[in-house]
Amino acid sequence: MAGQAARLAFTLAEVLITLGIIGVVAAITMPSLITNIQNKGYVEKLKKSYSLISQTTNLVSEDMGIEPKYWVYSDHNDGDENDSLNRNILDAYKKHLQVVKEYTNNYNEYDYSKENRALSYRYLNGGSKAVSFYSGNGLFHCTYVFKLADGTTMGLAFSNNKRGGVLWGLISKKIRVAFIVDVNGPAKPNQIGRDIFWFALYNDGKIVPYDINDTSDCTKNGKGYSCAGKIFNEGKMNY
Repeated sequence: MAGQAARLAFTLAEVLITLGIIGVVAAITMPSLITNIQNKGYVEKLKKSYSLISQTTNLVSEDMGIEPKYWVYSDHNDGDENDSLNRNILDAYKKHLQVVKEYTNNYNEYDYSKENRALSYRYLNGGSKAVSFYSGNGLFHCTYVFKLADGTTMGLAFSNNKRGGVLWGLISKKIRVAFIVDVNGPAKPNQIGRDIFWFALYNDGKIVPYDINDTSDCTKNGKGYSCAGKIFNEGKMNY
């Protein structure tokens, strides 16, 4: 019996080899596992943001007594007193959002703030300079920004603004208001398609994840603008 027990025991070399194999397998699988867990978290926050924007837009419509497609938007150039109509819309959204800080005195206020400039945004493909649609400026260029209690950073861009290319692009797509949402604020990865997404209020008054009809930009080689649409179409972040 003693001899049989001895034959069943593992040698030190066998134990070390087994642990080594386990370590290699863990090293291979853990990064993927961690990424999958993080991605699921981003997807849940994306869905939460969409729900929040949709519900808030409905409440704003009730306050104004008119559907979004009939809202009157300012046709302004400099983000000053001439954009009072857009500011009325901003105030209506602020009323129903848990805003802890706002950058609404000027639509480039957040873009040029120390807080924003300390961050390094990236495209989905890893490119280090992430900007908004067709714009040569920063990610939150031409947007009014709310910082929410849950850590979300939300920027609103109005299509009637004549300031620059980002807004010309919105008009051509029949978008009235674009919402840029960083679902975890300044926390990393600060990457379009991972924790930064777009939603759009179209002429028909519907809030839609951008771009639910053309998600070709949401690939590992793309910039990631249309990833909100891709996630809602497929139900997960699988890129």
